[in-house]
Amino acid sequence: MAVLVLQLVDEGRVDLDAPARTYVTNPPPPAGVTVRDLLQHTSGLPGEAQPGFLERIQGQPKQPLTPQQILAFTRDVPPLFEPGTGWSYSNTNYIYLGLLIEDVTGMPVANVLRTRIIQPLGLDDTYLAGAEQGPPVIRAPVRIGDHEFPYDYPYTSIVTSAWTAGAMVSSAADLGTFFRALFAGKLISLSALGEMTTIAPGSQADEPPSGYGLGLTEWHPAEFPGMQLYGHGGGIAGFLTLVFHDPVKGITYFAAGTDLRLDFKPTMLEMVSYINGH
Repeated sequence: MAVLVLQLVDEGRVDLDAPARTYVTNPPPPAGVTVRDLLQHTSGLPGEAQPGFLERIQGQPKQPLTPQQILAFTRDVPPLFEPGTGWSYSNTNYIYLGLLIEDVTGMPVANVLRTRIIQPLGLDDTYLAGAEQGPPVIRAPVRIGDHEFPYDYPYTSIVTSAWTAGAMVSSAADLGTFFRALFAGKLISLSALGEMTTIAPGSQADEPPSGYGLGLTEWHPAEFPGMQLYGHGGGIAGFLTLVFHDPVKGITYFAAGTDLRLDFKPTMLEMVSYINGH
């Protein structure tokens, strides 16, 4: 999603430092929140997991949620801080960015994703779940909060509740292709890539020690001075992922599991150490 927004920036259709409500009207983000704030989680917007959110997912598992319904859970919640003065990861930011992509292009975000990234790169395993059909995923018992549900639990409300903040399905091979294309300048300009990899002051993500840019986390493994890896983690009921890419060697490290309680940090470091001869 960040790459799609930066493509629109490259085309002069979006200004990173303009108020996000310039582009998103239903509903508009709060005044003072810029497109950059949404991309790097410096908006101060609270997460969508407010009272009633899990109950809605569990109570109507077969019913999809719209972006407007997702954002309604945060409508009356005070901001965590003034825009641009702090950092806090929030899916709310990327729900707004999905609406921005749709409003600017006039197309469903799944179509934009397919025509601009998936088809040009030949990503056969990649799609936006809840909006498209694709190769089936491995299913395991689904854990929501403290409750565990059987593997055949309806997934519609879960996946649509994440939408453009976490409903992407992909594979290790497709992720490798995507990251190589990104860092080769095939998807966005080098200046936009520079923006994407510029770390927000005070940001700290849940992956290995890292800071957050515009949709990418950065990791400098202490065991390998000078190494810079870029990637992101993903967590949704029933699935956990972590990916980091080495743009110098063109290597993508990827881990996936079916339990959100897993800790991939030791696994990721072990993979990096193995590939780099330690």
